[in-house]
Amino acid sequence: MSHDRAVLPSVTDDPDVYRRVFAGLGHGLLLLSPAGVILDVNDADLGEVGEAREDLALLLADLIAGECSEIRTNYRFMTRGGRSRTLGITARMIDLDDQSSVVAVAFEPGPVEVSQVRARLASIVEATSDLIGSFILDGSCRWLNPSAEAVLGMTSVNFNLFDAMGEGAESFRRHLITALIDHGRWVGEIEIRIADRNDQSGDRSSDRREIHLAANVIADRDSDERVTGWTLVGHDFTEYKALQATLAHKASHDTLTGLPNRALLNDRLAEAAVSGTDTTVVFVDLDDFKALNDTFGHEFGDDALIDVASRIAAAVRHGGFAARFGGDEFVVLPDPSWEDPVAELERLVFAEPFTIGPIIIDISGRMGIATASPGESASVVIARADREMYRAKRRRRSDRLADRPTGRTAD
Repeated sequence: MSHDRAVLPSVTDDPDVYRRVFAGLGHGLLLLSPAGVILDVNDADLGEVGEAREDLALLLADLIAGECSEIRTNYRFMTRGGRSRTLGITARMIDLDDQSSVVAVAFEPGPVEVSQVRARLASIVEATSDLIGSFILDGSCRWLNPSAEAVLGMTSVNFNLFDAMGEGAESFRRHLITALIDHGRWVGEIEIRIADRNDQSGDRSSDRREIHLAANVIADRDSDERVTGWTLVGHDFTEYKALQATLAHKASHDTLTGLPNRALLNDRLAEAAVSGTDTTVVFVDLDDFKALNDTFGHEFGDDALIDVASRIAAAVRHGGFAARFGGDEFVVLPDPSWEDPVAELERLVFAEPFTIGPIIIDISGRMGIATASPGESASVVIARADREMYRAKRRRRSDRLADRPTGRTAD
């Protein structure tokens, strides 16, 4: 088949040709020569695509080159008003006679098979485990997918994103809207707090569930390109966050007593050294703890360590720090308001007997104190406090436990 461009202008004037083309396609029409030159357009095409039709020659390169006879696809372009639009197109090579042909392009009022695409998208939104919702600028929710309703325990009518964020919501709102205006999207982590759905007390101050979302937020715009709201797609990683926190706690805390461990103690002392502040360190060693274990058993000894640790933690909860150093040894960074840290620990931890199961028993401890100078390493100051503790042991053996500890049965 010959593509004689000189013949083509004459055929576009033939009304029979137009009747054949319109009968075959029935939509807005653009005619191209096999070389990609625009021959004619109808009013529907001019209204839909305008200058954008110049790009069609590239889109239809295979058809124009004779590699195929028909193309059916979606055509995305910018309108004269600067808006993005997508139309379905059908392009077909039509032989006009033995010597000439045209590429006829028909435009449909929307993307090809748009109803099927929308139906498929709707089914994905309904079925996905991710949280999807649409919001207006004040954080009120227009709609939520089923996964979002299940996680939040509420419908869109009851949910406002910013109300659920609590403190810092206004700062986040300004940051989010600025990002949507400037970039069209925002990606980050959102933490919200939702009233416990199982709470039947009606007390709004009761415990609230924390939900952590990895969020991708896309701007919704009106016809003038103004941001009117956003669509949020979020992945709930609350359980992963909790697992991270649990693992981090286990890595930095003693399994038996729940106190910070030696690693966290070293971190705290390192922070103090960098800050340039003097830090008081008290090294505590329980008296005759081996004898206590031998007399009452190791399970009893573990319970004793837990109770001692609990009292130490309570003593420093308002301004100090305590860690289990190992075995029956503890290190305390006392409350700065204490004038005599050793005396305070004696009063708050060891003055009263311990009740462990049916046994009431006195437990005492020897303490050594040292002050870390700015820049002094944790190991050095702890070693000095340890030496002071051993000096205290040598000066005065405990009068609260005999060579073999005794206990009395609780009433």
